[in-house]
Amino acid sequence: MTDAYDRIHKALEVLCGNSGDGWYIIIQESESEKFVQFALEENGGLIFDCPVVALDKDELKKAEILLGKYGIKPADITGGNFVTFNADLGQDLKKAATIASEMFKFVYEKPERAKFDIIINR
Repeated sequence: MTDAYDRIHKALEVLCGNSGDGWYIIIQESESEKFVQFALEENGGLIFDCPVVALDKDELKKAEILLGKYGIKPADITGGNFVTFNADLGQDLKKAATIASEMFKFVYEKPERAKFDIIINR
């Protein structure tokens, strides 16, 4: 796998080592502050989330293409406009790390060795 994938996968393993609902992780590229986030469900499943407001017009188009390959479409969770890309990934850490690393590579156009700030919290 790639360097970004490996770092993200390790961070997701740490997140999944916690128990109980309410845990989340934000993986953010240090320089641009572009990010993806995951929430941990009580059953240990991961929810991928990327708010549409965090994407510029070009990034939104690229995200629709990339995430569409995984069946993830923008979700309307407010009864108005599309506000987030959101998907239940269960306990598939490999898929979660792949999606996150591809977001940084293809959507945000960040180099493989980009620095990440990783926040795990409840």
